[in-house]
Amino acid sequence: MRIKKTASLLAAFGLAFSLAACGGDGKDDAKVTKEEFTKGYVTGMKSVSKRIPEARLKQLAECIYQKINGKVDDSTMKIIAKGNKSSSGSKKKETLSAKDQTTLQTASKECVSELIKSGGQNSPSATK
Repeated sequence: MRIKKTASLLAAFGLAFSLAACGGDGKDDAKVTKEEFTKGYVTGMKSVSKRIPEARLKQLAECIYQKINGKVDDSTMKIIAKGNKSSSGSKKKETLSAKDQTTLQTASKECVSELIKSGGQNSPSATK
């Protein structure tokens, strides 16, 4: 039951986090690595809720990365990798495209389901 509650929280916060994030100008052309994405995702989610264990957030972030990498704009990956921190002191809100929001929400739901099925013990399998 506790895993279901945690998964529900993860899904709710994941969806809220996916809608908007603070960002910079997006001029950096480097691809976001899995490690950068995971670190930013965990940081962003921890700013929303401190109740979710970091290990669960890392599992969720790694799964989401595998599912959305190459399917969303690089700017979306960079926004998430920033972990709700703006660069260059910018307070400008960057929003994700509707397509990227949908892709991220779908991946979040799938990964939460996989995390529940695995009992939260192992990283969800996200390789295809």
